[in-house]
Order: sequence, then structure tokens, then C-alpha cells
Amino acid sequence: MKNLLSNHEVADTRILLHAKDASQTYNDVILSSPDTDVFMIALSKLHKIDANLYMLAGIRNKKRIIDLNLVFNT
Repeated sequence: MKNLLSNHEVADTRILLHAKDASQTYNDVILSSPDTDVFMIALSKLHKIDANLYMLAGIRNKKRIIDLNLVFNT
């Protein structure tokens, strides 16, 4: 899969590469990471991903899905 080749060593940025690839097939993409860095990077790259982008946040039975498009537009 040539479109997923990169020199990104950190998973925080690589996850957005995979989200962009997934947006070619799916209208909704959910990112799952406990790291707030991923949340901030996703907000900054939202305009480059052609899908509704969501973030799965929380732990154990206190998880929720955050609509990053809504956060960006607020």
C-alpha cells in the first residue's frame, strides 16, 4: 500500500495518515488514542481529511466519541 508509506516515526502523526487513507473509502473515521496530542494534531489537519472525523476518548466504561468537526467549527 504505497499511499501509507511514510517516514513518520511517531504514531501521533502516522494515525492521521491512516485517517486520510480511510477517508478515501469511508465518510466517517474514528481515531482512538489516549493521547491529547493526537486530538490537537487531528484538529489542525481536519481540513486535509475528506471525512467526518471523530475521536474516541476516555477510559474503561467512561468512553465517548467527540465530533472533531463540531469542535473545530465552535
